[in-house]
Amino acid sequence: VAAEKGVPYRRRDGIVARLRHVLTIYEQLNRQQTQTSNCVCSLMTSDGFYDWSEYLSMTTKNALCALAKTRKPDLKVLPVVRAAKHWVRTEKDLAGLEKEMLSLVSQIYPNLICEPGVGPVSAAILATMVGEDISLIESEAAFAKMCGVIPIPASSGSTSGHMRLNRGGNRSA
Repeated sequence: VAAEKGVPYRRRDGIVARLRHVLTIYEQLNRQQTQTSNCVCSLMTSDGFYDWSEYLSMTTKNALCALAKTRKPDLKVLPVVRAAKHWVRTEKDLAGLEKEMLSLVSQIYPNLICEPGVGPVSAAILATMVGEDISLIESEAAFAKMCGVIPIPASSGSTSGHMRLNRGGNRSA
């Protein structure tokens, strides 16, 4: 019915659908990894129970990797070491998902990855937003509207000429 009216619809099969699934899992793992990192850093900076000074001088990523490599950890730090190992496993999973996104995007829009500043994640977001049929976007203005970055008037009363960004669209694109 939607296709008859010229309204784009989301296919449940194909590369874009698979890309959408991979992107959803990626975003979930990324949030989980951030929570783990924040939790470990919070414990290290507020804990008077153990001396974390050797890790506090490192970057977060290096500290988590060093903690994950700890052999036979003291029982005091065992939960933190487990969390760090979880963070490292998640980092590897995210890297694998980025490779899969890169492969899928390259099949639909091979030139998109070549653009400066466009990595696998942003390319996947754009590709899932646009879909497999880029002809649905008729102009740059239509694409800007789809992304929610088209200015709209925000004037009131005697004030004129003020603009704001449209609240609609997909800002992450």
